[in-house]
Amino acid sequence: MPIYKAPVDDALFLLNDVFHLDHYGNLPGFSDAAPDVVEAVLREAAKFSEEVLTPLNRVGDKEGCKRAGDGSVSTPTGFKDAYKQIVEGGWIGISVPPEFGGQGLPATLTEIGQHGVRYVSGPDPGCDRCAADARLR
Repeated sequence: MPIYKAPVDDALFLLNDVFHLDHYGNLPGFSDAAPDVVEAVLREAAKFSEEVLTPLNRVGDKEGCKRAGDGSVSTPTGFKDAYKQIVEGGWIGISVPPEFGGQGLPATLTEIGQHGVRYVSGPDPGCDRCAADARLR
């Protein structure tokens, strides 16, 4: 089984010691991004990528998506449940303002948290940067 270990300590080093995230508390979202919150978000995102998404790679490769005659598409076993966990866990709304149901944290955390998702499941075809990365591999 493939193993993925999210680079949480590297990300924390960059955020805290290189970019000094704590210096941006005057910007929207950053005031709520205390070091303990940032670390908790990154560690939970890593745990999700490692424990839920990584095992789906093999399933996805073996089963693939299936298109029915009516045009509907079914995903491989486990994908629907994983997506449900992403939604219920609030991962989609990390940087969305609270008035719209999000957590209002900096988009920086969304990007770092989604690193694991992109690494584990491959680039999002709608993401130009990810598509460019895929061409380089």
